[in-house]
Amino acid sequence: MSEEANEWAGKVAVVTGAAGPMGRNLVETLLERGTSVLGIDLPDVVAASDLAHDELLFVGADISSREQLAEAFRRLDERWDGRVDYLANIAGIVSPPHSITEITEDEVAHVFGVNVNGTLFAAQEAARRMIAGGRGGSIVNIASLAGFMGRMQFPTHTYSTSKGAVIGFTTSLAAELGTHGIRVNCIAPGLHVTPLALATAGSPEESKRFFEGAAKAAPLQRVGDPAEMTGPILHFFSEASSFMTGQLVANDGGRSTWYQ
Repeated sequence: MSEEANEWAGKVAVVTGAAGPMGRNLVETLLERGTSVLGIDLPDVVAASDLAHDELLFVGADISSREQLAEAFRRLDERWDGRVDYLANIAGIVSPPHSITEITEDEVAHVFGVNVNGTLFAAQEAARRMIAGGRGGSIVNIASLAGFMGRMQFPTHTYSTSKGAVIGFTTSLAAELGTHGIRVNCIAPGLHVTPLALATAGSPEESKRFFEGAAKAAPLQRVGDPAEMTGPILHFFSEASSFMTGQLVANDGGRSTWYQ
């Protein structure tokens, strides 16, 4: 058995947003490496998905509901005796591209419920089990370039604020959990071709211009494929990053490194 297989086999990972393009690729890769996975996504999405494996527990839950999230982890307790080695907080939603003058309380509550509350409480559930297990662990939160960069094309203030909160939460949680051998890091994706990104700009014509502009604004001159998120997440899960915690890494084709 290879060293890589030894590292991953027998471990348990939790992936939120497991049915989406980024989550699915990560789940499939983990399963191929011998890691068992609790995948969480919205109930109707889970019901329509063909994602299946003997070591996959695929649970439908709205992560903005603390009760539904807790129930998903209770099912993990029954299946794998409460073991959690990895958590990838991928689930997220966008806010409408409109002015600060048009933001409503309902919009803020909805976006923060998923992007902030869901991320925080999934981390809480995982951390409780990691601490109890005494084996350490690794948590990876997904933010966005919008969490620390403004967007010229159109504003998404609620989304940007929520992702900025995820970055702050990452550094705060890393400081607390380090003494337990639990590492917490954050990845800020640039634009990747996902349904979420396509919905951000609005109409198909606006989305086309959005993607073309983003490609021109990156040194690599393209947008990302969702599968290109798997490598950075696995790096933070792996012992290859054993001395890294509290870090924010942009996976963005270099877009955040320069300006036009």
